[in-house]
Amino acid sequence: MLKKDNRISLRSAVLMALVSVMAFTAGCSVSSDQVLLSNDHELSSDVKAVNELTTGRQQWFAEEICIPEDSSYYQDDEVSAGAALVFNLDEPEAVYAKKVYQKMSPASLTTLFTAYTVLQRMDLSETVTVTADEVRGLTHASTVGLKAGDQVTIEQLLYGMILSSGVDAANVLADATAGNADAFVRLMNADAVRCGCLDTQFKNANGLTKSGHYTSAYDIYLIMRKLMQDKRFVQILTTDRYQAVYSDKDGSRVTQDYVSTVQYLEEGKTEIGRLKILGGKTGTTMSAGHCLVLVSSGEDGTRYLSIVMKAKSKDSLYEQTDHILNKIK
Repeated sequence: MLKKDNRISLRSAVLMALVSVMAFTAGCSVSSDQVLLSNDHELSSDVKAVNELTTGRQQWFAEEICIPEDSSYYQDDEVSAGAALVFNLDEPEAVYAKKVYQKMSPASLTTLFTAYTVLQRMDLSETVTVTADEVRGLTHASTVGLKAGDQVTIEQLLYGMILSSGVDAANVLADATAGNADAFVRLMNADAVRCGCLDTQFKNANGLTKSGHYTSAYDIYLIMRKLMQDKRFVQILTTDRYQAVYSDKDGSRVTQDYVSTVQYLEEGKTEIGRLKILGGKTGTTMSAGHCLVLVSSGEDGTRYLSIVMKAKSKDSLYEQTDHILNKIK
């Protein structure tokens, strides 16, 4: 088990140097929100991050985050996925890391960032009305069966999005939070920057494949650190089944069961070796392959985050998750 070197990583040092240069030359006179939220802004995530940090939002550098060693320390030919990691969520400790900074299609792992943006701004008890546009054209997508006119709460939508990967739920949440999908995506990208995510750019809130829509395993770690500090999110993530009761457009009662798509929980499995499974989020598309974010806890209560991205099959996804979690000593 490898711990973070006390020295600042090259990655952090480069960004800090860029911040200093830009602050000196520009005097921090331009608001990063003006840059980040402009409609025609297409700068890279790294430049976005520097813009954000020049306004003084560099608290994340001071946090005890995990920065993995050079990838050669973690060589393991049995891990064939595109990227993978196991990090301690309670201490800056890396157990395993493979291509954690690689920009990759995240499928519905995107909705972890969606949830963060929603939780920062919305009252979970608020009721919203589903529109026709939010549920149109989703024939081949994963949905939770929402229909135009349904009256649902923000909380119910979050459960549907996280547990059952509801694309329709993500669409409704985006509109409810920001007024429209494009405005919500701008908020998502700004929030990602504020959390220190340098390899992330979103084009939608639901994770459907789109050119220029990507994140990295490391950035997912950063957002999960934030999310796991929010008791509301922890409650959602650690629930394997949720029943939503709401009204349709005619006022009739609708009952929907949202079930976690994490295979361990579907099968009633609660442990991997000595680790207790707390909850997780899956994501699957042709572009992203099979992906899984999982939170587990050791016998002493220490929480671990595992991420596997772009596994070739569902079986391979869970085999590799088992394999990397068994590296925890």
